[in-house]
Amino acid sequence: MKSIPNPHAESSRDPKDQISFYITNLPERMDRKGLWSLCQSYGVIVDSYVAYKKSKLGTRFGFVRFAEVKDSITFARLLSTIKVDNVKLFATVSRFQSGKHPNKSKPFRQAHQYTHNDPKEQGNKDQSSNDGSSNYHKGRNRNDSYVLAEQDLVQISNPMESILVKLKDVHTVTSIRTVLKEEGFDDVTIQYVGGLWIWCIFDSVDACAAFKVNTTLRSLYSFARPIVINFVMDERLTWVEIFGMPLCAWKSSAFKRVSELFGRFIFFDKESCNVMSLGRVCIATRLMSFINEMVNVEINGVTYDVFDVKLDRGR
Repeated sequence: MKSIPNPHAESSRDPKDQISFYITNLPERMDRKGLWSLCQSYGVIVDSYVAYKKSKLGTRFGFVRFAEVKDSITFARLLSTIKVDNVKLFATVSRFQSGKHPNKSKPFRQAHQYTHNDPKEQGNKDQSSNDGSSNYHKGRNRNDSYVLAEQDLVQISNPMESILVKLKDVHTVTSIRTVLKEEGFDDVTIQYVGGLWIWCIFDSVDACAAFKVNTTLRSLYSFARPIVINFVMDERLTWVEIFGMPLCAWKSSAFKRVSELFGRFIFFDKESCNVMSLGRVCIATRLMSFINEMVNVEINGVTYDVFDVKLDRGR
């Protein structure tokens, strides 16, 4: 039987080359040795830790410190493909990277401030995908690319008849078909791409050209671009739940301010308005990974741990 290394043995590796990952959704029976054994096939582990208490979300969590990690974001996505009893783990780069256990020195965790980039710059950037990442641990090098065949790709018969449009308002997504008919565009196929993007396919090149110069329709979108094979959305829409705020901050403007750490505010969920202690907010964000953050919010000189969790309705 293969022995499990001591999770807390001193490592001779340079701490500067080590990265800690926060792991949650751990099963009840999991301990630090079990977490070490679960993750050891994915890289060089130098330390592991499982908290005795649960997170404020009611899940068990721990930390694993790896050496020789070249791309921490991609590696976190790889760890998030691990399943235990059909439950997928969630992993993210820990905000605490000193090498000490969090129970010995409490980490200060702060979310990345959201900034909006021009879709002209963002659209052509290559972004990693979770698709196929579960194949990495089956003898593949983590730096390898997964190659898609021609039959796996979308075929566009005539790019001159299509256009990608980013709408200004999320509510226009549901009304754009009606507006197009009112403007004389009866034969047009509209496909929702994600975020505020739609894909319009016209019956002719002339109809597509007429759409581009229509002033009424031009007022509804902020950006339009021809179909290109390497297009990637610059942002997505997702729902974020915010809880842990004190009573004095149970106000929509406070929840809005916290949500804007992760993206651009779109609107509140009307169904959650009656639950004052919980903010459920729709945001447009460039963060493509799962949002599960604890942020420090200071109110009247007192710092509170506030959690932001993405719901499954993001797209």
